[in-house]
Amino acid sequence: MADTVKAIEGVAGAQIAGAGLGGCLMILAREDAVDAVRERLCRVYYGPRDLPPAILECSAVEGAGLAEF
Repeated sequence: MADTVKAIEGVAGAQIAGAGLGGCLMILAREDAVDAVRERLCRVYYGPRDLPPAILECSAVEGAGLAEF
């Protein structure tokens, strides 16, 4: 899956994390590449396996830092 989406223009990188417990695929992409990523994952992974897409889009924001509780 990571190799499939890395070929899309606008995708800076992708990696699988936590695959031993089910895992997830993290993709860093420009906003204008999100639709292409979603389409490719649905076409080559979710569709052939008759699975509902489990895609969560997140946006990075400025100002990340330590949280105080």
